[in-house]
Amino acid sequence: MNRKSWTRRRFLGAAAGATAALSARGRKRSSDRRRKAPVFYAGAAVVDITPKKFPVIINGGMYERTASEVVDPLHVRCLVLDDGRTRVVLAVVDNCLLPRRLLDRAKEEASRATKIPTERILISATHTHSAPSVFGCLGSDPDPDYTRYLPGRIAEAIKKAASNLTRARIGWAVGEDPKNVFCRRYLMKPGTALTNPFSGHENDRAQMNPGFLNPNAIKRLGPVDPEVSVLSIQRPDGRPLALLANYSTHYAGAPPVSADYFAVFWGVNIIGATGLLLWFPEFFTRFLPGQSVNPRRLVILAPP
Repeated sequence: MNRKSWTRRRFLGAAAGATAALSARGRKRSSDRRRKAPVFYAGAAVVDITPKKFPVIINGGMYERTASEVVDPLHVRCLVLDDGRTRVVLAVVDNCLLPRRLLDRAKEEASRATKIPTERILISATHTHSAPSVFGCLGSDPDPDYTRYLPGRIAEAIKKAASNLTRARIGWAVGEDPKNVFCRRYLMKPGTALTNPFSGHENDRAQMNPGFLNPNAIKRLGPVDPEVSVLSIQRPDGRPLALLANYSTHYAGAPPVSADYFAVFWGVNIIGATGLLLWFPEFFTRFLPGQSVNPRRLVILAPP
Protein backbone atom coordinates (compact mmCIF):
# COMPACT_ATOMS: atom_id res chain seq x y z
CA MET A 1 0.00 0.00 0.00
CA ASN A 2 2.73 2.40 1.04
CA ARG A 3 4.85 1.31 -1.92
CA LYS A 4 1.97 1.96 -4.31
CA SER A 5 1.32 5.33 -2.71
CA TRP A 6 5.03 6.23 -2.95
CA THR A 7 5.19 5.11 -6.56
CA ARG A 8 2.09 7.13 -7.40
CA ARG A 9 3.48 10.19 -5.65
CA ARG A 10 6.80 9.76 -7.38
CA PHE A 11 5.16 9.40 -10.78
CA LEU A 12 2.94 12.46 -10.26
CA GLY A 13 5.90 14.48 -9.07
CA ALA A 14 8.00 13.45 -12.04
CA ALA A 15 5.13 14.24 -14.40
CA ALA A 16 4.65 17.67 -12.83
CA GLY A 17 8.37 18.36 -13.12
CA ALA A 18 8.40 17.31 -16.78
CA THR A 19 5.35 19.45 -17.49
CA ALA A 20 6.99 22.45 -15.87
CA ALA A 21 10.19 21.86 -17.83
CA LEU A 22 8.29 21.56 -21.12
CA SER A 23 6.31 24.68 -20.29
CA ALA A 24 9.51 26.60 -19.57
CA ARG A 25 11.05 25.38 -22.83
CA GLY A 26 7.88 26.38 -24.69
CA ARG A 27 7.98 29.86 -23.17
CA LYS A 28 11.65 30.17 -24.07
CA ARG A 29 11.02 29.07 -27.69
CA SER A 30 8.08 31.46 -27.91
CA SER A 31 10.24 34.24 -26.50
CA ASP A 32 13.02 33.36 -28.96
CA ARG A 33 10.56 33.43 -31.83
CA ARG A 34 9.33 36.85 -30.75
CA ARG A 35 12.90 38.10 -30.54
CA LYS A 36 13.69 36.66 -33.96
CA ALA A 37 10.40 37.73 -35.60
CA PRO A 38 11.10 39.90 -38.64
CA VAL A 39 10.56 43.63 -38.21
CA PHE A 40 9.04 45.67 -41.05
CA TYR A 41 11.07 48.63 -42.28
CA ALA A 42 10.33 51.30 -44.89
CA GLY A 43 12.22 54.21 -46.36
CA ALA A 44 11.06 57.02 -48.62
CA ALA A 45 12.80 59.66 -50.72
CA VAL A 46 12.03 62.28 -53.35
CA VAL A 47 14.62 63.53 -55.86
CA ASP A 48 14.17 66.45 -58.25
CA ILE A 49 14.60 65.47 -61.92
CA THR A 50 13.72 68.80 -63.50
CA PRO A 51 15.91 69.35 -66.60
CA LYS A 52 18.88 71.68 -66.27
CA LYS A 53 19.54 72.29 -69.96
CA PHE A 54 17.13 74.03 -72.33
CA PRO A 55 15.51 73.83 -74.78
CA VAL A 56 14.49 70.24 -74.10
CA ILE A 57 12.54 67.85 -76.35
CA ILE A 58 9.06 66.92 -75.09
CA ASN A 59 7.33 63.74 -76.29
CA GLY A 60 3.75 62.51 -76.12
CA GLY A 61 2.45 64.68 -78.96
CA MET A 62 1.82 63.94 -82.62
CA TYR A 63 4.83 66.05 -83.54
CA GLU A 64 8.10 66.89 -81.82
CA ARG A 65 8.09 70.01 -79.65
CA THR A 66 10.51 71.66 -77.25
CA ALA A 67 10.23 73.60 -74.00
CA SER A 68 12.43 76.33 -72.56
CA GLU A 69 10.83 76.88 -69.16
CA VAL A 70 9.57 74.98 -66.13
CA VAL A 71 5.91 75.22 -65.14
CA ASP A 72 6.39 72.95 -62.13
CA PRO A 73 9.24 70.64 -61.08
CA LEU A 74 9.56 66.96 -61.95
CA HIS A 75 10.43 64.27 -59.42
CA VAL A 76 11.20 60.63 -58.92
CA ARG A 77 9.58 59.31 -55.75
CA CYS A 78 10.88 56.12 -54.22
CA LEU A 79 9.77 53.68 -51.56
CA VAL A 80 11.92 50.84 -50.17
CA LEU A 81 10.14 48.09 -48.21
CA ASP A 82 11.90 45.48 -46.05
CA ASP A 83 10.07 42.70 -44.16
CA GLY A 84 13.24 41.37 -42.56
CA ARG A 85 13.76 38.79 -45.29
CA THR A 86 13.30 40.59 -48.60
CA ARG A 87 13.93 44.17 -49.64
CA VAL A 88 12.04 45.66 -52.62
CA VAL A 89 11.94 49.04 -54.36
CA LEU A 90 9.01 50.95 -55.89
CA ALA A 91 9.93 54.10 -57.81
CA VAL A 92 7.66 56.42 -59.81
CA VAL A 93 9.10 58.86 -62.34
CA ASP A 94 7.44 62.00 -63.73
CA ASN A 95 7.85 61.02 -67.37
CA CYS A 96 5.83 59.75 -70.31
CA LEU A 97 7.74 56.62 -71.32
CA LEU A 98 10.90 54.98 -69.94
CA PRO A 99 12.96 52.60 -72.14
CA ARG A 100 14.34 49.33 -70.79
CA ARG A 101 17.97 50.32 -71.41
CA LEU A 102 17.63 53.48 -69.31
CA LEU A 103 15.87 51.59 -66.51
CA ASP A 104 18.54 48.89 -66.50
CA ARG A 105 21.25 51.53 -66.06
CA ALA A 106 19.40 53.07 -63.12
CA LYS A 107 18.74 49.69 -61.51
CA GLU A 108 22.34 48.52 -61.87
CA GLU A 109 23.73 51.70 -60.30
CA ALA A 110 21.23 51.50 -57.43
CA SER A 111 21.85 47.79 -56.89
CA ARG A 112 25.61 48.29 -56.63
CA ALA A 113 25.10 50.87 -53.88
CA THR A 114 22.26 49.22 -51.93
CA LYS A 115 22.83 45.50 -52.62
CA ILE A 116 19.16 45.21 -53.58
CA PRO A 117 18.90 42.83 -56.56
CA THR A 118 17.80 44.49 -59.79
CA GLU A 119 14.90 42.04 -60.13
CA ARG A 120 13.44 43.51 -56.92
CA ILE A 121 13.44 47.07 -58.24
CA LEU A 122 10.22 48.23 -59.93
CA ILE A 123 10.29 51.59 -61.75
CA SER A 124 7.25 53.09 -63.48
CA ALA A 125 6.33 56.35 -65.22
CA THR A 126 3.39 58.62 -64.43
CA HIS A 127 2.85 59.10 -68.18
CA THR A 128 2.82 62.88 -68.13
CA HIS A 129 2.91 64.25 -71.69
CA SER A 130 4.80 67.37 -70.65
CA ALA A 131 8.18 65.99 -69.50
CA PRO A 132 11.48 65.64 -71.39
CA SER A 133 11.64 62.83 -73.90
CA VAL A 134 13.83 59.81 -73.12
CA PHE A 135 12.00 57.47 -75.50
CA GLY A 136 11.28 58.06 -79.16
CA CYS A 137 7.56 57.90 -79.90
CA LEU A 138 5.16 59.36 -82.44
CA GLY A 139 7.05 62.33 -83.92
CA SER A 140 9.58 62.86 -81.11
CA ASP A 141 13.16 61.69 -80.62
CA PRO A 142 14.78 61.29 -77.19
CA ASP A 143 16.52 64.34 -75.78
CA PRO A 144 20.17 63.20 -75.56
CA ASP A 145 21.20 65.37 -72.60
CA TYR A 146 18.20 64.47 -70.47
CA THR A 147 18.50 60.77 -71.38
CA ARG A 148 22.03 60.80 -69.95
CA TYR A 149 20.92 62.77 -66.88
CA LEU A 150 17.89 60.77 -65.74
CA PRO A 151 19.28 57.29 -64.81
CA GLY A 152 21.61 58.66 -62.16
CA ARG A 153 18.81 60.67 -60.58
CA ILE A 154 16.56 57.61 -60.38
CA ALA A 155 19.39 55.65 -58.77
CA GLU A 156 19.97 58.50 -56.32
CA ALA A 157 16.34 58.35 -55.17
CA ILE A 158 16.61 54.61 -54.58
CA LYS A 159 19.83 55.02 -52.60
CA LYS A 160 18.31 57.77 -50.46
CA ALA A 161 15.18 55.74 -49.73
CA ALA A 162 17.30 52.74 -48.72
CA SER A 163 19.36 54.92 -46.38
CA ASN A 164 16.14 56.25 -44.81
CA LEU A 165 14.88 52.82 -43.70
CA THR A 166 13.11 52.95 -40.37
CA ARG A 167 10.70 50.75 -38.44
CA ALA A 168 7.21 51.07 -39.89
CA ARG A 169 3.83 49.49 -40.33
CA ILE A 170 1.85 48.96 -43.53
CA GLY A 171 -1.79 48.82 -44.56
CA TRP A 172 -3.75 48.92 -47.78
CA ALA A 173 -7.28 49.36 -49.04
CA VAL A 174 -9.24 49.65 -52.31
CA GLY A 175 -12.12 52.03 -53.00
CA GLU A 176 -13.91 53.19 -56.14
CA ASP A 177 -14.33 56.51 -57.95
CA PRO A 178 -16.37 55.87 -61.12
CA LYS A 179 -17.20 59.56 -61.61
CA ASN A 180 -13.75 60.73 -62.67
CA VAL A 181 -12.82 58.16 -65.31
CA PHE A 182 -14.34 57.02 -68.60
CA CYS A 183 -13.26 55.56 -71.93
CA ARG A 184 -12.29 58.29 -74.40
CA ARG A 185 -12.59 55.99 -77.43
CA TYR A 186 -16.01 56.00 -79.14
CA LEU A 187 -17.85 53.98 -81.74
CA MET A 188 -18.84 56.43 -84.48
CA LYS A 189 -21.63 56.42 -87.05
CA PRO A 190 -20.41 55.01 -90.40
CA GLY A 191 -18.41 57.50 -92.42
CA THR A 192 -18.09 60.10 -89.64
CA ALA A 193 -14.79 59.16 -87.95
CA LEU A 194 -11.81 61.32 -88.82
CA THR A 195 -9.06 59.95 -91.05
CA ASN A 196 -6.53 57.98 -89.01
CA PRO A 197 -3.51 60.34 -88.62
CA PHE A 198 -1.06 57.43 -88.36
CA SER A 199 -2.16 55.20 -91.24
CA GLY A 200 -4.20 57.57 -93.39
CA HIS A 201 -6.99 55.01 -93.26
CA GLU A 202 -10.47 56.44 -93.82
CA ASN A 203 -13.85 55.32 -92.52
CA ASP A 204 -12.64 53.92 -89.21
CA ARG A 205 -15.52 53.08 -86.88
CA ALA A 206 -13.67 54.18 -83.74
CA GLN A 207 -12.39 57.63 -82.82
CA MET A 208 -10.63 59.08 -79.82
CA ASN A 209 -12.10 62.22 -78.23
CA PRO A 210 -14.79 62.91 -80.86
CA GLY A 211 -15.68 66.30 -79.41
CA PHE A 212 -18.23 67.80 -77.04
CA LEU A 213 -21.67 66.19 -77.47
CA ASN A 214 -20.77 64.96 -80.94
CA PRO A 215 -24.03 63.58 -82.44
CA ASN A 216 -22.04 61.06 -84.47
CA ALA A 217 -20.65 59.35 -81.37
CA ILE A 218 -22.71 56.25 -80.61
CA LYS A 219 -21.14 54.82 -77.47
CA ARG A 220 -17.90 54.40 -75.60
CA LEU A 221 -15.77 51.37 -76.42
CA GLY A 222 -14.38 49.29 -73.62
CA PRO A 223 -14.75 49.21 -69.84
CA VAL A 224 -12.84 51.29 -67.30
CA ASP A 225 -11.28 50.49 -63.95
CA PRO A 226 -12.80 52.72 -61.24
CA GLU A 227 -10.70 51.31 -58.40
CA VAL A 228 -8.50 53.56 -56.28
CA SER A 229 -5.86 51.44 -54.57
CA VAL A 230 -3.99 52.89 -51.60
CA LEU A 231 -0.91 51.59 -49.81
CA SER A 232 -0.23 53.44 -46.55
CA ILE A 233 3.11 53.36 -44.73
CA GLN A 234 3.21 54.69 -41.17
CA ARG A 235 5.73 54.95 -38.39
CA PRO A 236 5.07 52.63 -35.41
CA ASP A 237 3.35 55.47 -33.53
CA GLY A 238 0.92 56.07 -36.41
CA ARG A 239 2.60 59.11 -37.95
CA PRO A 240 2.43 58.90 -41.77
CA LEU A 241 5.59 58.08 -43.69
CA ALA A 242 4.42 57.48 -47.26
CA LEU A 243 1.36 56.88 -49.39
CA LEU A 244 1.21 55.03 -52.69
CA ALA A 245 -2.01 55.40 -54.68
CA ASN A 246 -3.15 54.09 -58.05
CA TYR A 247 -6.00 55.33 -60.24
CA SER A 248 -6.51 54.42 -63.91
CA THR A 249 -6.91 57.73 -65.67
CA HIS A 250 -4.85 59.31 -68.42
CA TYR A 251 -2.90 62.58 -68.23
CA ALA A 252 -4.97 65.76 -68.08
CA GLY A 253 -2.77 68.06 -70.16
CA ALA A 254 -0.41 70.82 -69.00
CA PRO A 255 2.13 73.10 -70.69
CA PRO A 256 5.70 71.74 -70.50
CA VAL A 257 7.78 71.28 -68.48
CA SER A 258 5.22 69.89 -66.03
CA ALA A 259 4.34 66.78 -64.05
CA ASP A 260 0.68 67.32 -65.03
CA TYR A 261 -2.03 66.33 -62.53
CA PHE A 262 0.30 63.85 -60.85
CA ALA A 263 1.96 66.91 -59.30
CA VAL A 264 -1.47 68.09 -58.14
CA PHE A 265 -1.90 64.74 -56.40
CA TRP A 266 1.44 65.31 -54.71
CA GLY A 267 0.29 68.70 -53.46
CA VAL A 268 1.57 71.20 -56.02
CA ASN A 269 -1.34 73.24 -57.40
CA ILE A 270 -0.55 73.65 -61.08
CA ILE A 271 -3.80 73.03 -62.93
CA GLY A 272 -6.54 74.15 -60.61
CA ALA A 273 -8.96 71.50 -59.47
CA THR A 274 -8.07 68.99 -62.19
CA GLY A 275 -7.10 65.56 -60.94
CA LEU A 276 -6.85 64.42 -57.34
CA LEU A 277 -5.47 66.70 -54.67
CA LEU A 278 -3.89 65.20 -51.57
CA TRP A 279 -1.43 67.02 -49.39
CA PHE A 280 0.38 65.56 -46.43
CA PRO A 281 2.89 68.06 -45.02
CA GLU A 282 5.01 65.47 -43.20
CA PHE A 283 5.38 62.90 -45.92
CA PHE A 284 5.28 62.48 -49.64
CA THR A 285 2.69 60.92 -51.90
CA ARG A 286 3.22 58.99 -55.10
CA PHE A 287 0.84 58.27 -57.90
CA LEU A 288 0.71 55.38 -60.34
CA PRO A 289 -1.69 56.06 -63.22
CA GLY A 290 -2.58 52.40 -63.65
CA GLN A 291 -3.53 51.04 -67.06
CA SER A 292 -4.61 54.36 -68.48
CA VAL A 293 -4.24 54.22 -72.26
CA ASN A 294 -7.86 55.08 -73.01
CA PRO A 295 -9.50 55.95 -69.68
CA ARG A 296 -9.55 59.68 -69.10
CA ARG A 297 -11.25 62.38 -67.05
CA LEU A 298 -12.33 65.46 -69.00
CA VAL A 299 -15.63 67.15 -69.76
CA ILE A 300 -18.33 64.87 -71.14
CA LEU A 301 -17.42 64.49 -74.80
CA ALA A 302 -20.47 62.58 -75.99
CA PRO A 303 -23.51 60.75 -74.65
CA PRO A 304 -22.76 57.69 -72.48
